[in-house]
Amino acid sequence: MNLCPNLSVAENIFAGRQPRRFGAIDWLDIKRRAQAALARLDIALDVTRSLDAYPIAVQQMVAIARALSVDARVLILDEPTSSLDDSEVAQLFKILRHLKQSGIAILFVTHFIEQTYAISDRITVMRNGEREGEYLARDLPADLLVSKMVGHERMSERLREAAHEASDAGEEAQAENTAPKFIELRGVGKRGTLQPIDLDVQRGQILGLAGLLGSGRTETARLLFGADRADSGTMLVDGKPVRLRSPHDAVRHGIAYCAEDRKKEGIVADLSIRENILLALQARRGWWRKISRQRARTGRCVDRAARHQGLRCGAAYRPAVRRQSAKGAARALAGYRSKTADSRRAHARHRRRG
Repeated sequence: MNLCPNLSVAENIFAGRQPRRFGAIDWLDIKRRAQAALARLDIALDVTRSLDAYPIAVQQMVAIARALSVDARVLILDEPTSSLDDSEVAQLFKILRHLKQSGIAILFVTHFIEQTYAISDRITVMRNGEREGEYLARDLPADLLVSKMVGHERMSERLREAAHEASDAGEEAQAENTAPKFIELRGVGKRGTLQPIDLDVQRGQILGLAGLLGSGRTETARLLFGADRADSGTMLVDGKPVRLRSPHDAVRHGIAYCAEDRKKEGIVADLSIRENILLALQARRGWWRKISRQRARTGRCVDRAARHQGLRCGAAYRPAVRRQSAKGAARALAGYRSKTADSRRAHARHRRRG
């Protein structure tokens, strides 16, 4: 969302264009105009509070308010609902419909098919970095949309068959109830954050954690990954008691974590995709078993990991161009100037001889 969590809500809305009075920032005007921008979205907040004091859903609204405060005619939203629950999505859609009626064009990027039809007039399908086509939402059935997204005809039949097979397998597993337990939580909690809970995760099982914001979903996931430490209860992995003191301990026990705010907590944005994958591979191996420079340079281990996950990264998958240091850049510039001066002197000598 390109926000600054350490700044206040008002400062985020008017970052870089603060109103001034007698040469100084007019904080009273910033507060008043920030409240007015949020009121346009039917939101009432304490705009003097730090942005990181609010949940991601509220931060999303602040980002929209900031965009509208510059009298934007086109609003681009990139996966705005990925971290929102159903009620928050409904509130966001209500705001977007209001903005559409006021004449603002909205580009809504999403991978949620039901949300695509709930809010869109036209649908543009992208596949493998290319534009597949553009359609009126009312003329494009959902199963045809899925087929165009994945590039397979009769995709709806395949999905139904896969769902039927998964349902049969789930019923058989539930009837047998013999799947080994991979993770067991007994009274695990964290004071002030999560009440003690019991939880079992079986091998080959998809377990959903449902709840509203603040219900403890994210807190449970962070405890399971060792990002936060529990202060009560017992955790077992493969039947053996463990204490996860850090994410490294969790990775060592075969536990991975995809964070709610993936851009902030899930990747290192300044690194390329290849370097992010290398970082994950190195974390799994541990710092004492370093990936050799040769293996990192050739990228075979990265290619294998990408193929295993079905990743298609295009140009961004190529090794990142390293930024030169200030000394290196100055040295390169000095070399360029030296070669330029040499060529000029040679040209002058040639003219004198002529």
